[in-house]
Amino acid sequence: MITLTAQMLRENFGACESGAQRFENDYPAGLDLSPLWGSDEEADGLWKEILGGWLRTQVGWAITTGILPARIRADLSEANLSEAILNRADLHRANLSGADLHMAILNRADLSGADLIGADLNRADLSGADLSEADLHMAILNRADLRWADLRWADLSRANLSGADLHMAILNRADLSGADLIGADMSGASLIRANLIRANLSGTNLSGADMSGVDLSGASLSWANLIRVNLIGASLSWANLIGADLRKVNYNEYTVWPKDFPPPQAG
Repeated sequence: MITLTAQMLRENFGACESGAQRFENDYPAGLDLSPLWGSDEEADGLWKEILGGWLRTQVGWAITTGILPARIRADLSEANLSEAILNRADLHRANLSGADLHMAILNRADLSGADLIGADLNRADLSGADLSEADLHMAILNRADLRWADLRWADLSRANLSGADLHMAILNRADLSGADLIGADMSGASLIRANLIRANLSGTNLSGADMSGVDLSGASLSWANLIRVNLIGASLSWANLIGADLRKVNYNEYTVWPKDFPPPQAG
């Protein structure tokens, strides 16, 4: 049995007094953490208890200090994880479909291959997170922080990314078809061979992004910032480029422009 007590939190881990006292009030005899290293069923039950209350705001700290394992083994579909602090957590291939993660802190977390279909990640901090091959179909990510996140091969089809910060994010071969990216910051992002068919990129900042081989067929890029964007081999057939800033873009003979659209001066 591995029992965590308030005294241990104070003496061994330097917990603040208010947090230690609250833990003592809720768990006067301590909390047995051994199920987290037990069977999947045992781990699932205890993780749901930890993440179901105020302790979810302490998980990132507990992982960093070694109190809790980084690997979270639980079915978290439809779970309420709003404002949870899960930085550096290992949620590889976790089931988080339909979960409420708005304003959660998940920076540098491993969410590779995770099921986040329809999840609410409004204003969540996912900076530096690994979301490669994650399924974010129809997820809500408006105003989320995705700077430097790894989203290679991720499914973001029909996701709401309006106002999201994707500066320097890696989205190579990601599926962003039908996604709402209105007003997003994608400056410096890598979108090599990404699928952006019918995506809404109106007013999006794409300056300096690598969009070589991207499919932007039918996408809206009205008033988007495309300064110094790499569009070599990209398809923009039927795309809306009204008001788009195309100064110093890089393209070649394989770049497909909308019908009757005069190619801009190359950078």
